Amino acid sequence: MALRLKRKPYFHIRYTWWDIIDLDEVRRTLEPQFEVTELFVPSSYWEMALFPHHREHLRVKADNLSARLSQMRAVLFQKEWAPFTERDVELRRRIRDIYGKDQMTPLPFAFRSEPEFEVES
Repeated sequence: MALRLKRKPYFHIRYTWWDIIDLDEVRRTLEPQFEVTELFVPSSYWEMALFPHHREHLRVKADNLSARLSQMRAVLFQKEWAPFTERDVELRRRIRDIYGKDQMTPLPFAFRSEPEFEVES
């Protein structure tokens, strides 16, 4: 009887540091290839938020990989572990191009590396 380890789903956060992303433009570029959904974001004129540019506005889904996008941060994730398809790899690549940083700031507070993932053969 072989012991089978349960794999953790992929989870990785990307940042832009100081750049504010135009989410309407991102939506237009990703919609032809991926499922893009606008998230309901309640807000008011009087709202005070510490990180308003980190509030997620879009959800993008490929096959086994999804992303939640804000103006300065992207969260790439899987609900359950599965190998990446070609579409998943392309979504990951495009998000990495838009959100070019692995750390929240250039200061060395916490070092996170991207988790390993497997690609379908």
